[in-house]
Amino acid sequence: MMIRQFKSAVTRHVRQIIPQFGWQPNYYDSIVRIEKSLEKIREYIFYNPAMWYRDRNNGDGLLI
Repeated sequence: MMIRQFKSAVTRHVRQIIPQFGWQPNYYDSIVRIEKSLEKIREYIFYNPAMWYRDRNNGDGLLI
């Protein structure tokens, strides 16, 4: 329920600035229970922006 309220509030706010805003489809949250999993997630978050240019879904290869 809390996530739903958060996403709803964010959607209302952001659509005032970016009318076409939408959440990533088929996204789901998960609970991280193991320290090693948490470390892998942190590494992914840290290094992901540097790999943006390689993303086939990035369109023209520019950060928005």
